[in-house]
Amino acid sequence: MSIIASEGSNLEFHTLPIGNYQSCCFDIWDIGYQKGEYKGEKVAARKVVIGWEVNEVIESNDDFNGQRFRIYGWYTLSLDKKATLRKDLTSWRGKEFTEAELKSFDVESVIGANCFLNVIHKENGKPKVSSIGSLPKNMPEIVPENKRGTPDWIKKQLAKAITEDEYKGIRLEMRERQSIIKSEEHPSSGGNEYDDIPF
Repeated sequence: MSIIASEGSNLEFHTLPIGNYQSCCFDIWDIGYQKGEYKGEKVAARKVVIGWEVNEVIESNDDFNGQRFRIYGWYTLSLDKKATLRKDLTSWRGKEFTEAELKSFDVESVIGANCFLNVIHKENGKPKVSSIGSLPKNMPEIVPENKRGTPDWIKKQLAKAITEDEYKGIRLEMRERQSIIKSEEHPSSGGNEYDDIPF
């Protein structure tokens, strides 16, 4: 699968409250191969960031007053059965993927698409998308107000991307670790615990 290809720190202080919101995707960024840590081990995966606007506006005394809240989701670029991206896109679109779509799905095709987001707060108080649902039929859609572009924080993340060779080396180590775990501890288990790395 592939993705076909003004910020301002003050926005960070406007926290979207917990709740359910009608939302629309205003942009998606491919941030390349990113490395991280999972269960104490070095891991790597190709990541994308999805940006949504919600039908809730910021009420403040600064430049962001009247703008819609924005929220972002980080995903491993995979449509594997266990991947969160596949699960969320299936719920968002309200239908399963076809065999043809599973071989090649343009993630950017959902830019402009509406959905319902269930928003919760993480332990650090930052908002997080908990689940995604499709919009009911005949419900009026909202249109993105943000212009597409690459914010500075995305550029910084892109600068952290590793090369494809580095990625392949880390993935080889990951596969070797998983092979040892399967053979020694879970001989009958299936799937890949690295299919959707949460970093």
